[in-house]
Amino acid sequence: MSEHLCLPVSKIINWPLDLFIGVPIFFILSGFLIWNSLENTLDFKQFFSKRILRLYPELWVCLIVEILSIVLFYEKPVPVSDYVLFTFTQGTVLQFWTPDSLRGYGCDTPNGALWTINVIVQFYVFIYWLRNWLNKQGVKTWIFLLLLTLVVGGICPILPRLMPVLVGKLFMQTLLPYSWLFFAGVFIQRYKERMLGHLIKFWWVYFTLYVINVSVGMDIYVMKYPMIRCLLLTLFMIGFAYRYPMIHVGKDVSYGVYIYHMIFVNIAIALGYTRSWMAFGIVIVVTWAVAYFSTIFVGEYSRRIKERILSAGR
Repeated sequence: MSEHLCLPVSKIINWPLDLFIGVPIFFILSGFLIWNSLENTLDFKQFFSKRILRLYPELWVCLIVEILSIVLFYEKPVPVSDYVLFTFTQGTVLQFWTPDSLRGYGCDTPNGALWTINVIVQFYVFIYWLRNWLNKQGVKTWIFLLLLTLVVGGICPILPRLMPVLVGKLFMQTLLPYSWLFFAGVFIQRYKERMLGHLIKFWWVYFTLYVINVSVGMDIYVMKYPMIRCLLLTLFMIGFAYRYPMIHVGKDVSYGVYIYHMIFVNIAIALGYTRSWMAFGIVIVVTWAVAYFSTIFVGEYSRRIKERILSAGR
């Protein structure tokens, strides 16, 4: 957010911010959690219903807020047809598309964070249909697949240069470039029983190595993401979480923060509040407040529906 609001950030402040890498950890933990969910799901209908209810009700309410913010704070005219198409794409799986008429709003995309929805829905479908085959494979096959996804992720940025521009852009919105992140999470979940004791005992080692990695700044980049840093952070987080299960942060508002934060960043930009730490603070407070209410109202409603689906399937 600090970059979008053009805030001057010193190295001292920026260093701890570098410790957190959002999108790759979101994908890895999604793989970790979804594989566990798959093992407790009867069929595709139940699995996909749970996933849709997890993502879309809060997303659709967020979309209403997003459209209202554009109507209220964007000074340039937008054709009704663009509003209709944009609403459809934002509310389905085509969040990466933004009409030219909206490119002047905020940081040029009304809610750029939502591009990951499309990728994660692809992962849901793909991993479900691979589940039975994967469960029959041994650890050597799993390691080979993990290495294969890393190689694929490494060459994916090159492939669009060999394609027509539009095809290349669409290719980069597929699951393939990011498959290594999801599969890393799936791998850890699949072999959790073997790895967990080690992770619980040595979580602090992975954290130390992670801090050193961030400080040194040397890594292997796969799809613009630092591979070693991503894996070290994941191993630390999982080990720490299982080592200290009594630590509870209350309501998990992370999804709400993820889908709402760029809406309020863009409102601040549209109102001219860049280079303002006060605006930065207000954006954070408003984002967390809206995310909290989204979680306790819309999210809880979705959770109750999921429980009914699970009860009906038993």
